[in-house]
Amino acid sequence: MSEKSKILGYKIRCLREDCGISARKMPELLAARGFNIKYPTYMGYESGNSTPNADLFLALCDIFGVKDILKTFGFRSVPAPVLAAPLYDKISRLDAADQAKVEAYTDGLLDQDKYKPASVG
Repeated sequence: MSEKSKILGYKIRCLREDCGISARKMPELLAARGFNIKYPTYMGYESGNSTPNADLFLALCDIFGVKDILKTFGFRSVPAPVLAAPLYDKISRLDAADQAKVEAYTDGLLDQDKYKPASVG
């Protein structure tokens, strides 16, 4: 399971919860869009153990009302450890200007040479 799969799964779960949809309801909503997905398969997507194909991913975006896929799911420069996924989720909700402020602030902290890179995995 890759780090990006974990982050994608976390984001899918957050979007579902934000929409007030139960995980058990997802197979039914996907079936209405032509996908025969069982509950355990869907949970694999949320856990990051598997990744939806492009068509299924777009159906999930439709269900969750995602209008800007790149903004919502963009992995531009964020190979964050899964432990940082909640922080990544918060930062990804900021507009570009505020994301730049967060990046500048963290760069300033890291330039102080008192922080070591976090180990991943």
